[in-house]
Amino acid sequence: MTLKELHDNLYNRNTAVNPKLLMELFEENLQLISGADLTNVEDYSYAMQLTCDYGISLENSGSFLKGLLYLEDAIDLMEKFPPYQNEQLFAVQAYELAVFHKARAFYNLTNYKDSLLTFKSLHEAFPEKEQYRSWIFLLKVKKFENWIWIGMGVMLVTLIIKTFLNGKFPWVDQVAYWILLLALISTLAFEIGKRLQLKKLNGMKIV
Repeated sequence: MTLKELHDNLYNRNTAVNPKLLMELFEENLQLISGADLTNVEDYSYAMQLTCDYGISLENSGSFLKGLLYLEDAIDLMEKFPPYQNEQLFAVQAYELAVFHKARAFYNLTNYKDSLLTFKSLHEAFPEKEQYRSWIFLLKVKKFENWIWIGMGVMLVTLIIKTFLNGKFPWVDQVAYWILLLALISTLAFEIGKRLQLKKLNGMKIV
């Protein structure tokens, strides 16, 4: 089977590509796709489309890490694809989709930092799309939640140490007091920040 035949088996139909069939055929023909002659623009485009749709299908099915790897491969192929060199990449719908699923894969892998950076790039390219703004607000909520848990953990550890060393070292009580105060103020500030982001997020659509 050639790359063209594989591509035509999946895409030359009047119905949408079946994700399960796509994944099965991609995995059966992995060597053919990965060994594509990238000096041939037609084969390059087939390998690029197959890799992109395979990565999206993996991410949609919950295989986030594996999907992320193939999405990054697809994005790299698109960024190097000769016909795209004189175009704005975000004008290519497949590129936007690949970047979106990459950002969502980062999110589901709890890599909130990279997810936020990727969604920010989407928001900069499409400032009118509420979907990307909503993801940014959600990720900021996650960031505040992480800091809240850290603050609570600091307070708990400080209270345990204070309890065990109570009265033995007077300076420990003083230090513990200031640590507890700072941790409490910080935690409250992060909770306020979280609620503000949730207010912005309320009613917005996330897909």
